[in-house]
Amino acid sequence: TSTREIARAELREIKHQPRARRKDDRCGTEAHALIGEALQEERGKQAG
Repeated sequence: TSTREIARAELREIKHQPRARRKDDRCGTEAHALIGEALQEERGKQAG
């Protein structure tokens, strides 16, 4: 499993969670930020 696939799966889970549940999950926003960074890096690599 590639890091990108894991990030996409986690991103999907985060998107499907209602906001209230997201707030209860303390590491949710941190994970979201890390996934965002990872996806930006991937896009940067693809762009050249």
